[in-house]
Amino acid sequence: MTLLKDPIEQARLSRLYRTFYLVLPLLIGVAYGVWGLDFAKGALIGCLVVGMNLYISHRFAAKVIFEKSGVPFALFVYVFKLGLSILLLYIAINRFHVDLLGILLGLSSMVLAIFISSLGGSPPNQGSEEKELHGK
Repeated sequence: MTLLKDPIEQARLSRLYRTFYLVLPLLIGVAYGVWGLDFAKGALIGCLVVGMNLYISHRFAAKVIFEKSGVPFALFVYVFKLGLSILLLYIAINRFHVDLLGILLGLSSMVLAIFISSLGGSPPNQGSEEKELHGK
């Protein structure tokens, strides 16, 4: 997470990761408690796939944007990431017969984490900078 130079963006991304790490066990625990082990396994696989996608996207996008390196390689990385996600989900569903609704619940964990982290308010010093920008 050190590729980002802006402390506000670092704080936002750090809060998103922390929220995701809190949502992950809660979501899996609720899935296990309410629907059982098969549903929880699906939720775990969905959470891992979406977490992997967030991490790869964040690292690679920051490298392309801030260091201007790997721009021609960007399309390959995103297609590979999509293919890897599809392969993992295909294997989980067809080979291991993981519950599809559990996987969908796990994949929605990032949406839930984004929503919860946005409720946390603005990162430090953001309010004063916005006032300077808008002249208030």
